[in-house]
Order: sequence, then C-alpha cells, then structure tokens
Amino acid sequence: MKDNISKYIKWFLYLLLIFSFGLGIYYLLGTDLDDRSNSIYDVILWYSYILILVTAAIAIIAPAINLIFNPKGAVNILIAVLIMVIIWFISYGLASDALTIKQSVELGITAGTSKIVGAGLYFTYITLGLAVLSIIGTSVIRIFK
Repeated sequence: MKDNISKYIKWFLYLLLIFSFGLGIYYLLGTDLDDRSNSIYDVILWYSYILILVTAAIAIIAPAINLIFNPKGAVNILIAVLIMVIIWFISYGLASDALTIKQSVELGITAGTSKIVGAGLYFTYITLGLAVLSIIGTSVIRIFK
C-alpha cells in the first residue's frame, strides 16, 4: 500500500515540476518583463496559490497517514509538538510589547500585535539555532564514531 502511494506521489510531483519548469520558461521567453498587464502574471500567481495549498495539505495529511501506518510514532510526534509549544511560550515570554509613537499612531500597531510579531521572530531564531546546533552536533558525533 505504501509503495503505491509513494509511486503516485512521485509521479504527481514530477508533473508539478514539469509544469513549473514550462511555466517558468514561458514566462522568461514569451513575455515582456516591463509589461505587468500580461496574463502570465495572473497565471503564475494563481499557480503559486495552488502550490501553497497543496503543500499545506501534504504537510497536514502526511503525518496523519504516517500515524495510521505507524501508531507507535505518535509518541514522537507528540513530543515534537510539546517541544514546539514550549519554545513558543519561551518566545512569547521574551517578546516585548513596547511601541514607538510611529508604530502605534502612524502604522496602527497595537501592543498585542507587537508582542505576537516579536514572539514569532524569537521562535524563528530559537528554532533556527536549534537546527544549526543539531546539524553541528550530528556532524561531531559522526566524526567520533
């Protein structure tokens, strides 16, 4: 069953790749880059929306399928989600809700929005740091094996 699913997914991704490549070539060779009224821009925009939706669907459905085929792996997924939630609370705690006059008056940003944006930035920095540390750590471990 898994082999059939992976075969269909592989061919679907090949089709997406071919269509994306063709669309890119058509854009580069067949349009005037200064003419923004061309409909190719609309096609590329809608195609990018479709790709984002397909990616989001795969990101949600793939772990669910994995849980069906490997229920023991649910513990690892729950641990990963718990770690992400803990990192979010740490990020939210580190974020500041301080605003300048320009941010509050001219841009209309509230203190809550500022805090959430700051938390998102801290979350990104922390997860990036952990990813880099895990790459370095696994490289060092492989050296000493």
